[in-house]
Amino acid sequence: MGVKSKGGRNQSGLILRSFLAFFLIFLCLPQITRADLGDWGTVWEDIFAQHGSVILVVEDESGRILRANDAAAAFYGYPKAQLEGMNMEMLHGFSRQEIKEKRREAAEEGRRDLVLDQFLADGSRRTVKFNTSSSQGRVFYIITDITEELAANRRLIANLQRVDRAENIANVGWWEYVLAEDRLLLSEGAQRIVGWPRGEQTMQDTLDHTLAEDLKTRTEALQALIEGGQPYDIQFRLKRASDGAVIIVHSVAEYDSSAGVVFGTFQDVTEDVAKTEALARSKQRNINLLLILLVLQLLAIIVLWVAIRQRKKAQKETQQNLKRTESLVRILQHPTESIQELLDYALEESVTLTKSDYGYIFFYEESKQEFKVYAWSGAALERCAVEEKQLVYHLEKTGIWGEVVRQRRPLVINDFERPHPLKKGYPPGHVPIKKYLTVPIFDGDQIVMAVGLANKETDYDQMDIWQITLLMNNVWTLVQKRRSDLALWAEKERLQATLRSVGDGVIATDKEGRIVGINGVAQELTGWSRRQALGRPFTEVFHILNEHTREKCEDPIGKVLRTGKTVGLANHTVLVARGGRERQIADSAAPIIDARGEIDGVVLVFRDVSEERRKMAEINYLSEHDYLTEVKNRRYFEFKLQELDQSDQLPFSLIMAGFDGLSMVNESFGYAQGDEILRKTARVIEQNCPPDATLARWSGDEFILLLPQTTAAKAEAVSSEIAEALRKESVNSIPLSISLGSFTKNEPGQTTAEMLKEAETRMYRAKLYQSPGIRSQMIDALMSALYEKDPREEKHCKRVSELSQFLGQALGLARREIEELKLIGLFHDIGKVSIAKNILNKPGPLTPEEWLEIKRHPEVGYRVLSKVQDMAEIANYVLAHHERWDGRGYPQGLKGEEIPLQSRIIAVADAYDAMISFRPYKDSLSKEKAIEELKKCAGTQFEPEIVKKFVDATQNLDQAAPAQE
Repeated sequence: MGVKSKGGRNQSGLILRSFLAFFLIFLCLPQITRADLGDWGTVWEDIFAQHGSVILVVEDESGRILRANDAAAAFYGYPKAQLEGMNMEMLHGFSRQEIKEKRREAAEEGRRDLVLDQFLADGSRRTVKFNTSSSQGRVFYIITDITEELAANRRLIANLQRVDRAENIANVGWWEYVLAEDRLLLSEGAQRIVGWPRGEQTMQDTLDHTLAEDLKTRTEALQALIEGGQPYDIQFRLKRASDGAVIIVHSVAEYDSSAGVVFGTFQDVTEDVAKTEALARSKQRNINLLLILLVLQLLAIIVLWVAIRQRKKAQKETQQNLKRTESLVRILQHPTESIQELLDYALEESVTLTKSDYGYIFFYEESKQEFKVYAWSGAALERCAVEEKQLVYHLEKTGIWGEVVRQRRPLVINDFERPHPLKKGYPPGHVPIKKYLTVPIFDGDQIVMAVGLANKETDYDQMDIWQITLLMNNVWTLVQKRRSDLALWAEKERLQATLRSVGDGVIATDKEGRIVGINGVAQELTGWSRRQALGRPFTEVFHILNEHTREKCEDPIGKVLRTGKTVGLANHTVLVARGGRERQIADSAAPIIDARGEIDGVVLVFRDVSEERRKMAEINYLSEHDYLTEVKNRRYFEFKLQELDQSDQLPFSLIMAGFDGLSMVNESFGYAQGDEILRKTARVIEQNCPPDATLARWSGDEFILLLPQTTAAKAEAVSSEIAEALRKESVNSIPLSISLGSFTKNEPGQTTAEMLKEAETRMYRAKLYQSPGIRSQMIDALMSALYEKDPREEKHCKRVSELSQFLGQALGLARREIEELKLIGLFHDIGKVSIAKNILNKPGPLTPEEWLEIKRHPEVGYRVLSKVQDMAEIANYVLAHHERWDGRGYPQGLKGEEIPLQSRIIAVADAYDAMISFRPYKDSLSKEKAIEELKKCAGTQFEPEIVKKFVDATQNLDQAAPAQE
């Protein structure tokens, strides 16, 4: 303990010398220019910037930081440029007046330092010691972080308390004599034995209590120990200060010459000596009886031998207790990051304390009857060669080591090699065991840990059990504390994270209505920072008005403090922020009740509902309007229809309108294109209907008009105007065509359901009449759209049509089938209208995703053509034109003659034209090379017979061409 004090003084002296050196330079700087200093100015700047101590130069009046060195920037976590210019209040939270008061108090106590908490950039808090000096309006700070020192002092106090308890249990005390300071320190146990008061003593103080006849023996023994290193093991008498009783003390001590410290123990042996003296008097009274004397002498020898053994045993136990205490202190002081590290360290200390070779710690869960491996000693891990190591063991599957739980008591086996009925053997590679000790650790009546030790050189005994039990009970307390600390830290973090992340503003006040807490949202909404708001009355920060009357609203905090009940704000409350900005808010305030049931403060939770009310208006709008076309929705229309269906409103009419071919547009161009068509259709209808009409979207591609006070003739006229206006419009070359059906109610007896059904029937009848023509127009529009995307596609489709007819003739097909091939060739790539232009015209290789998009075009073409009357069969041929003869084509993987003949013909014609034509991603081939490619792929991609007919027909055509010329 003396060495640590000396080291502490050396450290304090070094800080003081550094402080004085810097302070002298600091005083001189105002009078010395950089030119005067020369190189010394640079040296000063380097020393100041690079010095290991945290140093700040602060303007005394404002508290603003003028200079900060690198160590200060590293400590606080701010860039140096940002730190220079900050106010000290931002680092410690105290006002300048409060700091001046603390400095005045320190000066009155003769101190130049201050101890304050500092808030770092990452939000953490450290306790530091300020060494300060001021001159010419500036304060020079050297800052020392003492957070860990304070924590260590607290831990040391706790450790000393545990040591005192151990001394009380062992009936022993220790003393420490620091020669250089003539200072004697006594433990609680030593003070109880000798009865001296608390506090430090000098050696002379203690010698004054020693009886005069024993004083020489004691002083000579101490001198011989210090000067000659001779053993110090003496017994002397002293007068106990507390009650004046004379006691006999046995003391053993050692001298640490390097530290100049003597460390020893006290033990009260008064009763033992009294027994010995009583025996001596008994021998004297019976000296005339020789036989009795001899017997008594023999008994005295035996008693003396027993006393010596007991004393040695007591000394041994004392040493063991000291070792155990030292182990416990080391464990308590050992810095650990986790419970695992704590248990690993505690286990190694236990192995060392008992002089064992191996050890383990298992956690035990009584509800599951399961052991969980938590720590193995290093030596055991090195020698263990078990291949399949378990981490969890069930009690019923454990052998002799599970008896510690089954019997609920410690178990010692000092001859482990002998047979035992509870042994169940060991897996190959297990460490060999000769002696074994296992101890249960209880928490209340529950076993929570099992500690095992093995292979001590001597037998395990009750002292080992007692020491390990006491040691591990303390370790379990540390484990529980660590768990509690982690849980408390996690809970605190969760609460802080919740407060930071909650979307509402939160303000807490004390019972006087002054603000004691405010979160970030509340700061943003009120315009007050946390530093500005803390300590102010709530009404200064929170200004609320009635949105309509502009009158000041009642203070919710004051109302809660008066009534003790939770209150909420009335509707239309506006919060006026510090900058004048107004927001609509909703809030509630609730009392904070302490343990006595009294109001300790109020917490107010409020939020900005401006956006919420805007969204509510938007929701109200969407509840009546169709989200896509923005006309009224079906729900609103049905409500309006019921409202209008009164006898005094007759006649009124309904017009049902359905778009023709929307599904073809969606299949070909995607739903985005279909949505744009619906939006434009709605706009055109809305622009061409009477002002008092109600237009609504009835279903996916259907609209409905409600016309009040409208006759059938007027409804027909409106239908014609709408149809005519739509015929003039298109979207990306796609015509806007709808079918219309109207119905007029003239008599009260007709229901709205009958009206709707009749209008719908007439609309579908009109759709039936004009659908074929419309769909043919749609096909033409789709092909035109495809040709606009890729102008080469028009020529390609026409050439494939011609080649397919040519090949059909070569195969001897009927005229009808050849005409059919003409159409298939023209429409075989119609599905490409759904593919993006950048993919169709991409010059480089396609990505896997782009290739999948290309492979969709047969299916899209099939879905489009199948919706057109008389084209269902052609749609099937288009679907299969990319199937392969070997079955590896797409989209269905058809094989051989499963593929329709027309599709096989189109496949050859399509491939041939693609090879001889230019494409952005490849060069064109000659006709000869294209023919060779067809031959190579015959039997795999193409039907061999069709390829042969195509090649023969093409060659005959080429040979006949010159003659024709």
